[in-house]
Amino acid sequence: EPPVLASIESSSLTYAENGVGVPISNTLIVAEPDNGVINSASIGISTGFVAGEDSLVFTNQSGIAGSYNAITGVLYLTGQASAAQYQSAIRSITYENASNAPANVSRVIQIEVADDLYTSNTVSRNINVVATNDAPTVQLSALLMSIQENTTISAPIDIADIIVTDIDGGTNTLSLSGAHAGLFQ
Repeated sequence: EPPVLASIESSSLTYAENGVGVPISNTLIVAEPDNGVINSASIGISTGFVAGEDSLVFTNQSGIAGSYNAITGVLYLTGQASAAQYQSAIRSITYENASNAPANVSRVIQIEVADDLYTSNTVSRNINVVATNDAPTVQLSALLMSIQENTTISAPIDIADIIVTDIDGGTNTLSLSGAHAGLFQ
């Protein structure tokens, strides 16, 4: 008989931008009706995967080794182990996102395991990635280091190049205020 996966959470997993990795499941049950061994597992981000952002992180354990394909979003686990050991291994996998401006799309993780003859049913769980609006940064590169005291200025002068970087995109407005603001450009 094929292995059976059950009891994965029905609620969506939530990951906050720049947060620590979150376990993909705390309740998944892996069963092997024949009391045999599990040989492998496949855990993949099947919908909404964004290469360079999404990753599934696993630490080798109990004779089970993991190999993550960052191009396809699939984590492969291999090595003969009991159903309980695979259950523990899969529960230890975390989802992470490396982007400071993650794609605002829902992801779906799909999980299946296999013994030496059969592949289990597939279970899935949604992941919601919550982006935050990061503050823009401002960098000044001085063009004019000083002006003599009591110097009469009759036309606007350039004093610095201003570079605004906003990782989240959008529009930024800069302004200069003060009694002599009109003398600068």
